[in-house]
Amino acid sequence: MIVDKANPSQDYKDLINSYKELHKNTGAFKGISLRPLVPSLHKIIKNNNCKTLLDYGCGKGCAYDDRHRELGLADTVQNLWGIDSYTLYDPAYPQFDKIPTGKHDIVLCTDVMEHIPEQDLDWVIQKILNYANKAVFFSICTMDAVKTFQEGKFKGKNVHVTVKEKEWWLDKFSKIWGKQKTLKVYLYFSGKDGNFAICLKKRRDKDGTNSTDSTSNKTAG
Repeated sequence: MIVDKANPSQDYKDLINSYKELHKNTGAFKGISLRPLVPSLHKIIKNNNCKTLLDYGCGKGCAYDDRHRELGLADTVQNLWGIDSYTLYDPAYPQFDKIPTGKHDIVLCTDVMEHIPEQDLDWVIQKILNYANKAVFFSICTMDAVKTFQEGKFKGKNVHVTVKEKEWWLDKFSKIWGKQKTLKVYLYFSGKDGNFAICLKKRRDKDGTNSTDSTSNKTAG
């Protein structure tokens, strides 16, 4: 069976239902992982002149309303970033489960990829890239979460269902992004060996031809 956007794997469907239960029964997925990234995202949004935003996998979306105070933020992120309009999407949270339409200057995807079954990653990543006009930002954890599923098909298993080293993820993204190369793709990894950021982008060589480039740095913490 071909796994794609039209035919997600059964694990993907079952995981969405499991995440729905976590949303319903716990205070998980408030957007805490977004908080330390706010300053860096402000720079990315400003440098790419982004005015419209899609947060894909936004969880409860606390950073975008009065609940931002629960995350220790001085204001909502859209105000901090100077965004004109934003769209929130999360298939496991009823308030935001309407599938987005159209294009957005930047798409954010924080703490999502590691929650996707490995066999579904290609179509999910491509789907996210297709929503963006200018840039996409992915934040990915490369180690297990502290949470496990408490019931259902995945009971006892870690909520991070796809845990891979950053090199594995970089190869995955490079292959998918390389088919189009029209976007800047920012990848931010957090794991046992610290944090690591890289940007995939297209550059114009001296002879006028286009080629790929990447910039990276390791960050403390």
